[in-house]
Amino acid sequence: MHKTLYQALQVAFPELKDAPLPEEQDNFESLMLWLNQHYSNLQQLQMMDYRQNGIAECHRLQ
Repeated sequence: MHKTLYQALQVAFPELKDAPLPEEQDNFESLMLWLNQHYSNLQQLQMMDYRQNGIAECHRLQ
């Protein structure tokens, strides 16, 4: 299942097509680092200050 998730993300984010998969594919931190290695594709929402969500850095939304 993990490999399928990474393959789907490689379709959605073509810049990750040639990126090697992380060693720990079931670790969210590894997924986040892999997904954001070229651009900021995944932002974390802070509920206490939701306006500071990183959307301004999101490559897809610019």
